[in-house]
Amino acid sequence: MQLSDDDRITHRPQRRSSALTIAALLLVTAGSAGIAYYYLKKPDSQPLTALKQAAGDKAKPAEIKKPALAMEPAPATAPDPVAASEPPLEPAAEATPLPPLDASDAGIRQELSNLGGWKAQTIDLLVSDQLLRRFVTLVTNIAAGKLDHKSGPFLPIKGRFAVSSAMPLTMTTESQARYSLYVDAITSLDPQQCAALYRRYYPLLNSAYKELGEKNNFHALMLKALQQLENTPDLTQAPVLIPAEKGMYKYAQPQLETLPAVQKQMLRSGWENVSRLKVWLRQLKSALLAPPV
Repeated sequence: MQLSDDDRITHRPQRRSSALTIAALLLVTAGSAGIAYYYLKKPDSQPLTALKQAAGDKAKPAEIKKPALAMEPAPATAPDPVAASEPPLEPAAEATPLPPLDASDAGIRQELSNLGGWKAQTIDLLVSDQLLRRFVTLVTNIAAGKLDHKSGPFLPIKGRFAVSSAMPLTMTTESQARYSLYVDAITSLDPQQCAALYRRYYPLLNSAYKELGEKNNFHALMLKALQQLENTPDLTQAPVLIPAEKGMYKYAQPQLETLPAVQKQMLRSGWENVSRLKVWLRQLKSALLAPPV
């Protein structure tokens, strides 16, 4: 059977679809070129900046805000006990006027003799002149660990230093007794009354201290001197002595021999006297540290 031309299967090229594909490619190419030209022409354009900013925002981790902490108030600073206890540099208006420093010896001797516990015969242990200036010099030396027998307010101790004849060598009881009169005179005084007399004459004491060329006030030095004496070691028996040069003696224990001169002098008064003195000195220091009223 012969097929007609209409019944035959023939392969015809799809011209329409190929044309559409080519047209689409041309449009895409043209569009890409236009977009590239636009952004290359304007590198700072807003769309590109926005895209970069958006990309950067995504790359950065989210910032976590810490909660604000409440600020605690700074702790109050404790007042300096030395400064708080310093007596006024000028006498109170209602107080009895102080004499000039150069004319203060008679008044201070009279007020010392009126102190509770003061023995009348021991007032004669004091020198006759420049008592306040000598006291300031004594305190200055003690605070530095030194001792000057010639410039202090007390007369020199009578008698000679003596040691036992038996071994080990120690200071004799007679030698210690030379100091007992002074220790008795000091420890018999009322520490509170002594502190009150110190506050009354403090303007003159401070003036005498300034005469030495010092810029600081005397009160801190006074407390330092008391502490120096309190640091003298507590002993339970007489320390052993050994001969030294020029007929002198020194302590056999190195820790005693290396003490400041003023503490070694304290030990020479006898270990029992040292204990008595240190008790009284602590009481006086406590009275001096009380704020003035």
